[in-house]
Amino acid sequence: MFRKIRKTHAHPLISRGFFGRLCRLAVLSLVLFAVLKPVGADAHSELVDSEPKEGASVDSPVTEIALHFGEPVEKFITITLKDENGQTHPIQPPVIKEKNVTVTPKEPLEDGRYTLKWRLVSLDGHTVGDQLTFSVGSGAAPKDEESATTTKAKTAEKTKEQAGQGRTALFATAFILLAALVAIGFFSARRKKKA
Repeated sequence: MFRKIRKTHAHPLISRGFFGRLCRLAVLSLVLFAVLKPVGADAHSELVDSEPKEGASVDSPVTEIALHFGEPVEKFITITLKDENGQTHPIQPPVIKEKNVTVTPKEPLEDGRYTLKWRLVSLDGHTVGDQLTFSVGSGAAPKDEESATTTKAKTAEKTKEQAGQGRTALFATAFILLAALVAIGFFSARRKKKA
């Protein structure tokens, strides 16, 4: 007389219970993360100003180099000062005061072209590398075209690197979230089978 109604179980990944709500929340979180991610979220300790300036030529010997970064600096991994012949000039350990860093050569820098290269760890834990090129004396001034081209290339490279890091972080977050959801679904389905 009464028919026994057989319960059908929806696939664990689309069930309406707890796991279904968890899936919807995860998808919503990913969408919101992608859309509302703050513009400065990928900001790292990048050089925003210096003295001497990038590509500048100064008349008197340089006794210190001031670097001003967009974010606080944690520490330097490497920092080297070389002239146009590739000769390394010794420097004191950099003095870090949040976003401002002072680099002092052990001897004043005389006429020539110099490049200060570094790799540092920003306060958010990311490693950032960059360089600053300048000249001392009138005879060693870099060509304006060469300096402008170098600056444009460095800016384009930084922008490309930041975009790649943002995408990598997004994909890593999505992968971890997806793996967690699959694991929850697997264990939820096993638990239902045992019951």
